[in-house]
Amino acid sequence: MSDGGDDGFVDDGGLLHGDGGGGGAPRRRSGGGGGGAGCAIALVAVLLALFAAFAEDGRDGGGGSTGGGAPSETSTYPADPPPDPVPDPVPDPVPGPDGDAREPDAPDPVGDAAAGDCFAETGTPDAPDLAPASCGDGVFEVREVVPAGADCTDYVDGAELDRAVRYDGHGLTLCLAYRHGSGSAYHAAVGDCVYGGSGEDARWEETSCQTGNFTVADRLEDESSWDDCDRDTPGYHGRSFTVPGWGNELDVRLCLRMNYPDDAGRSELNTCLAMTGSVESPTFSFTDCDRANVYVSGRTSRYADAEFCSPDAWATWRNEDFPDLGYTICWRWLEN
Repeated sequence: MSDGGDDGFVDDGGLLHGDGGGGGAPRRRSGGGGGGAGCAIALVAVLLALFAAFAEDGRDGGGGSTGGGAPSETSTYPADPPPDPVPDPVPDPVPGPDGDAREPDAPDPVGDAAAGDCFAETGTPDAPDLAPASCGDGVFEVREVVPAGADCTDYVDGAELDRAVRYDGHGLTLCLAYRHGSGSAYHAAVGDCVYGGSGEDARWEETSCQTGNFTVADRLEDESSWDDCDRDTPGYHGRSFTVPGWGNELDVRLCLRMNYPDDAGRSELNTCLAMTGSVESPTFSFTDCDRANVYVSGRTSRYADAEFCSPDAWATWRNEDFPDLGYTICWRWLEN
């Protein structure tokens, strides 16, 4: 124990001993300024270790651990939205003849018209204003496109031509046919064959010629009368087509003749005929009386009227749709 002043030893209440437990010299403990330097060195070492640890963690980033350390966290934020679509490039204006850029021409239905195109009339017969339309009933169909000074009748059959509209600004004329709602028979020409129902609103269509349908004997356009047809010929029938709003300009009247099985259907009283086949199934044709072997002794529009013909032989026929055009003829042998 010290008996007086400070000799450099620190009395901390005991002595530090060695392993033996007794008799060892006391060990000097450092203090004062020497202890402060050691603490500073230790602090720097700790800071360097922390800096190295942070630097290592920074190199790992958000990509997950490659060693035995704790795995990095995975982001749960939603993915970035897709980029806006890039619009198609706008074509440059087409250069004109003088080299200047110009916009493409707008569609021109009249200037670009071709056979088979259809137009609706939004104007009047005297002031036409054609607009493109689908090809249905009640519109005009282009039959031909001809030069402005040309005559459509030189290019289109008369029965197929209903209007000719000239466009001098385009240098052309549209040859047009009206698409009637009552059928294609509207454009039938003389000699064509047609057929339809007996009702007033029935459709009539062009068809191949055969027994039981009708041949067009005459075609009357614009203003006309049934008196203009030959209604005295056996088998006569008429069919008219009108177009509202056009006056008589587009009206058509067809004078029709029934296509009978043979000439007996159009024969009249005392007509000479050449009969072939059997009496039960005869066929008749027109011929001179010098060459005929039978003649017509009677005729009625009633079907299978044997009593009317008795005691002469008879032949009969009718169309179920047009029973009033049926007949029974009576015939006798000619004595040559």
